[in-house]
Amino acid sequence: MRTENTRLTLSLLALLVVVSTRPAAPQLVANPSNLWYGPEEGIEIISRTGVNLAYTEEDPKIDPVMTIHARKMDQALLKIGGRSYLAYGYAMTSPMMVVGDDGLIIIDPPESLEAGEETMEAFRTVTDLPVRAIVYTHNHFDHVAAVKAFTSEEDFQRFFSYFDPLSREPIALTVR
Repeated sequence: MRTENTRLTLSLLALLVVVSTRPAAPQLVANPSNLWYGPEEGIEIISRTGVNLAYTEEDPKIDPVMTIHARKMDQALLKIGGRSYLAYGYAMTSPMMVVGDDGLIIIDPPESLEAGEETMEAFRTVTDLPVRAIVYTHNHFDHVAAVKAFTSEEDFQRFFSYFDPLSREPIALTVR
């Protein structure tokens, strides 16, 4: 029994040494915009709607950390760098638009037609260039379902020929 207690004590001491010598994790610092954590270099807020779909009220069943995060999800259109825009808080995902010389690339349409239309409306405040391509980072419905908000019915129907026939995974979509 004494040997087991000694081993347990030594194991706990070794764990304390490892934990106490590990560098502290960097703390997330809320950006003054209250939209994200970290610095604002290279990010410009184009617009904010004042709408927050992620937070309505505190609930004791929801982890307080998640509540703090949800409060940072006001709808906003952010310019990231020179030609990229992020629609933040419009949907479960944050669709992006890249402005090219003659058209747009949309990355990850959101989960519903309504969210897609609201996102495209926000993107249209920046440019009226046509959508030339839609990129899916992966095939979860919340990253692909609103494609109709960004393309015509004709191009949408053409999209189905771009699925791999064996895996049914999307290969690529060139809209126009």
